[in-house]
Amino acid sequence: MANLSVRNLDDAVIVRLQSRARTAGFKTLEPYIRQLLTEDAKAVMLESHDMIVAAREEAWAKHPRLPAGSGATLIREDRDA
Repeated sequence: MANLSVRNLDDAVIVRLQSRARTAGFKTLEPYIRQLLTEDAKAVMLESHDMIVAAREEAWAKHPRLPAGSGATLIREDRDA
């Protein structure tokens, strides 16, 4: 696992975070911050995935996929029609 140091945080920020950590049942700030960062990273990954799926569906709606079959079969059917 990696380590992360955050420098130059205002004391008021630390006090608020410590208060929130205690309210959430944490004895120290470190596991609370770890949980916050982990949950945020997961949310961002899910959001990115949802955006990719939406873009794919939009593209498919604009450009319908070809029907099943080989290219040669499709060309032959088009020529016969």
